[in-house]
Amino acid sequence: MFAYLLEKAHFFFGHDECIFKQYLVTKKSWVGSNGKCTLIPKDDGQGVMISTFQSREASFGLELLDEQLTEVIKAQASEKYKDEEAAVAKCEKAPKDNLLENLFVKEFEYGTSGKGYWCYQQMVLQLEDCIDVLKVVYPQFNFLFLFDHSCGHDKQREDGFNIN
Repeated sequence: MFAYLLEKAHFFFGHDECIFKQYLVTKKSWVGSNGKCTLIPKDDGQGVMISTFQSREASFGLELLDEQLTEVIKAQASEKYKDEEAAVAKCEKAPKDNLLENLFVKEFEYGTSGKGYWCYQQMVLQLEDCIDVLKVVYPQFNFLFLFDHSCGHDKQREDGFNIN
């Protein structure tokens, strides 16, 4: 096993996600010379969730040439996601679609009015799509992905013990 790890150089990617909210920093405001202050929203407003894989070499995302995108699409043709359950839950099907966007940086409106909340299913599908791209663009490397542990990455067995 270790011989395989030493055959190729490693390409490291870190992953994280964050939320940008419309009124996040407006809990306080200045009082004007007339003694009045601006209206402060009661909630944080709309938000955008961003999930990204980053590396020193590729920065935030990986720009693909048209030829590279075509090669990735060929490589993914007639393939299914390895985590079929996650694919069906989020895409309503297990076969992979053609890539149309940069999957290293993924954003969506979160919440009940948007596309839901970041969860294991979204994370694992994004990871697999990114791996497909990297295998085509950088076949000479092994890839190592580093994740922070957040509740969005949690997954447990449906019949498993849950202290909550």
